[in-house]
Amino acid sequence: MTDLIWQQLDTELDACRQAGIRIEFWWRDDDAAVDCPALQRLVDTVDAAATPLAVAAIPAQLQSDAIARLVGQRSITILQHGFDHQNHAGADEKKQELGTARAGHIVLEQLRQGASQLKATFGEQLRPVLVPPWNRISDALINGLPTIGLHGLSRYQARPTLSPTPGLIQINTHVDIIDWKGDRNFIGTEAALALVCRHLADKRAGRADADEPTGLLSHHQVMDEPAWNFVAAFIARTRNHPDVHWPDIAAIFDPTAGEHG
Repeated sequence: MTDLIWQQLDTELDACRQAGIRIEFWWRDDDAAVDCPALQRLVDTVDAAATPLAVAAIPAQLQSDAIARLVGQRSITILQHGFDHQNHAGADEKKQELGTARAGHIVLEQLRQGASQLKATFGEQLRPVLVPPWNRISDALINGLPTIGLHGLSRYQARPTLSPTPGLIQINTHVDIIDWKGDRNFIGTEAALALVCRHLADKRAGRADADEPTGLLSHHQVMDEPAWNFVAAFIARTRNHPDVHWPDIAAIFDPTAGEHG
């Protein structure tokens, strides 16, 4: 049964090739803050897979020196995961740090401070890309991101547009492997690959931007053994496919990212 599930992915990859769709994957891991065994395993996985990884780090919670030593000199790019990952939404609203509950200029100033902190810690490993906690951010704040030096945005699900505001590029993730509404463990190989195939099929059918790389989303702090195993297997299988590309993280957030296809 497992082989059949993976064969469905191979079938979709072949269909994309025949349709002239460039097949690109990228990997984002969220909620980096402290040096812990799970983060060490994430780094070890990157080393073993020799695959670029974007780590979304929380500035206000960051153990700066420890994290910097761990990720330094590796194919890891740091993105900004909000400021403090605190919920400011109302009791009857979905969790959100970057919503409308606070004045926009206050939120943007916090984000600017967070970006400065990450830059001081990670230097050239940092890209000026915001990953909103819980993948949610108000439109007003999106419009203000370029004014504080943030020129990339990464949320979840297929992007409606490459550039939601002038000076800002959006590259989302599409395959969240954690069952947040259930037991908070791995969603299962079949469900994860279904998400991959769905995004690829939507690109072929014109329902999604064909130039957006398909993004794998992980959360190292809550991953169980099956989740780690899936990540390793997915990367290995796709990297060995002749039509699949795993571009550098910096490349996909380049201003010419929309020209990949």
